[in-house]
Amino acid sequence: MRPLQHVLAAAILALSMVTSVLASPFEEAIAAYNREDYAIALELLRPLAESGNVRAQSLLGFMYEGGMGALPDDFEAAKWYGRAADTGDAIAQYNIGIMHLNGQGVPQDPVRAYMWLDLAAIRGHRGAAMDRDRLAASMSAAQIADAQRLAREWKPKPGAAVAEPCKFEGDYSPAKHVQCLRQQAEKGDANAQYLLGLFYMIGEEPLPQDYEEAVKWFQRSANQGFAGAQFKLATMYWAGKGVKQDAIQAHMWANLAAAQGMKMAEGARMIAEEHMTSAQILQAQKMAREWKPKPE
Repeated sequence: MRPLQHVLAAAILALSMVTSVLASPFEEAIAAYNREDYAIALELLRPLAESGNVRAQSLLGFMYEGGMGALPDDFEAAKWYGRAADTGDAIAQYNIGIMHLNGQGVPQDPVRAYMWLDLAAIRGHRGAAMDRDRLAASMSAAQIADAQRLAREWKPKPGAAVAEPCKFEGDYSPAKHVQCLRQQAEKGDANAQYLLGLFYMIGEEPLPQDYEEAVKWFQRSANQGFAGAQFKLATMYWAGKGVKQDAIQAHMWANLAAAQGMKMAEGARMIAEEHMTSAQILQAQKMAREWKPKPE
């Protein structure tokens, strides 16, 4: 008979293979969006947006504005556009500028609209400069001066932005991809930390399979509240790969990932509970309640 932890690890790891091993929660949300499964996309995006993923915030605003997966809600759209815009996301800055221009979900305010459009234009948004200049034709000189002053004084809010995805422009190589991920991960980007952990977990070229390195990166990402990393960390604790086997830690991390809407993590937690004592489950639940994210 195989040891219990090996049986549990096999069951949970099988659940984790339902989606591609390299698919992050954000990538899963994009896939759901592209196949027009908007309700699932919203479910996946919201925990990412709440934890500070700027791309998720911007897309969530767009979906609420367009009524995709939920009834149209300009107030929710403006909220998520605003949070992404505050970090310097040009698309969100353009969108919140247009909402201020039209009074959608926020007070109609040409000065604020000009400010956001100007910031988006500075960051390379193609339509922002044209809409800003069109708006300026209906504003007073004093209003324009006020808007320009606000744009000059604006500062991005720290700690929320997620690094841009790695771009190779036709010059892709696995080594360059890993180098880019490592640079982002070292700077504290939770999604890059998660992906780097996956590369080490499966031994993706050019990295060797190294469970201890995988656990290190999953841990850093999970500590920030990244649901995918929390789930993977749970599987590593069950399997005892790269870390001492620990049912309580595994349950806690699976529970935290499930609380963010990961169905696979919910299933893993249920499997775990069938093989844990009541005292172990209570301890794991207590640890999950007391857990707090630690942004880098």
